[in-house]
Amino acid sequence: MPAFSLRLVTSLTPEFQALGEELISAFLSERRCEFQRDFAEPYATGVICSLIGLSLDLSAYLGKLTIEMMGDTTRINVNDEDKTRVTFSLRNLWCEPA
Repeated sequence: MPAFSLRLVTSLTPEFQALGEELISAFLSERRCEFQRDFAEPYATGVICSLIGLSLDLSAYLGKLTIEMMGDTTRINVNDEDKTRVTFSLRNLWCEPA
């Protein structure tokens, strides 16, 4: 059985829509948007939190950890420093955010 079954994703669709509407409302009132910062990143991390059962309150923290883990995404080769950074960041995911 797939980790993200159709039933799970379908059951979370209203939550995904509500998150999108909340994010859009925030920048509509400002009448401006930097799409990646104001929508794409918080939406993606919010959806991931929902899918893996984390509180949406952790989505900004998850985004920060993702940036720490990914580092320079233009490189193809992964070195030991990258592996250490990813391991450290994943361990922090299960601890209280600083």
